[in-house]
Amino acid sequence: MLADAVIIGGGLAGTALAWALSRHGKRSVLVDPAAAATSSRVAAGLVTPIAGQRFVVSWGYEEFWPVSRAHYAALENESGTALVRDLPMTRLIENDREAGFWANKRNTLPRHLWRDLSPEDLPPGIDAPLGGMVMPGAARLDVPGYLEASRRILRERGLCRYFDGRVALPEGLTGGPGAWRVDPPGVVAPLVVFCQGFEAAGNPWFGGLIFNPSKGEILDIEADGLASAGTLHRGVWLVPEEKGLYRAGSTYTWHDTSSIPTPRGREEIVGRLERFLRLPFRVTGQRAGVRPNIHGFLPVIGSHPALAGLAMFNGLGSKGSLLAPAMAGMLADHLLLGAEIPREIDVRRRMAGERP
Repeated sequence: MLADAVIIGGGLAGTALAWALSRHGKRSVLVDPAAAATSSRVAAGLVTPIAGQRFVVSWGYEEFWPVSRAHYAALENESGTALVRDLPMTRLIENDREAGFWANKRNTLPRHLWRDLSPEDLPPGIDAPLGGMVMPGAARLDVPGYLEASRRILRERGLCRYFDGRVALPEGLTGGPGAWRVDPPGVVAPLVVFCQGFEAAGNPWFGGLIFNPSKGEILDIEADGLASAGTLHRGVWLVPEEKGLYRAGSTYTWHDTSSIPTPRGREEIVGRLERFLRLPFRVTGQRAGVRPNIHGFLPVIGSHPALAGLAMFNGLGSKGSLLAPAMAGMLADHLLLGAEIPREIDVRRRMAGERP
């Protein structure tokens, strides 16, 4: 079997790349184990303009979110599926330390990204003694819906063939520049792109990258008395689903790369919710995934420094919904047109030891 490209990994990165390559007239084969607990399929899909305890503008938000949003909108139109919700996030100050960070940062942040919290922003049952702010431009991507709609349409249009399986490396990749062979499924292509998430830590061709994968756990809860139209965040986020149903998370565990939910993760999220949610709630489900962080917490994309036709797309961490389509387009332009990759995210420079 011949193809223009083989993409190993079918989460947000691999799926967005299949679309980006198709815009250049290239047809791909995407190989993915289709596991239910991958980071992309577990992810809440939040797009947050300002993030972290220190209130930092999310890397690439102003430049890349319009690009990614346009991609999602085009897929919504073609698939007839709603994928992105404008979902303002109310960020509540958690403690005195965080209040100090906010006091120092608020006047330096772009004012179009946030506004002061008002009493009308807080639904009954939410405790916010230290105040907070609202990010009107926050949003949420239905990540499983995006992956499903993409798979259906890419296949229908003959732009991408899917193979549900796992490539064992290094023995699953043979051949060389111009004719790489990937087994399974027995495809020969001039281009192979690794979009493996945290599993790329063991990739034998892309050494020198420092992976810092973090396990994240999420709870499904029922809170019938809560009426929140947007995301609430105080130590953990609380996202509305259907009426009375919410998703809450997430934890950060740095030394566990399993996708198995834990009692400790559940206790941590419940404890943080109880600090600000003054209404009864019930946990109805729990899931876990592993974020593909790379040291520096920026994406890493580009070509292998010596082996033509091998490339990597990784390191989206918790920003996959924000960045994946824009980074995929940048990578496709690099691979097919020779466009330069920005130094801070170029895999060749990161392999050589440079840090962002």
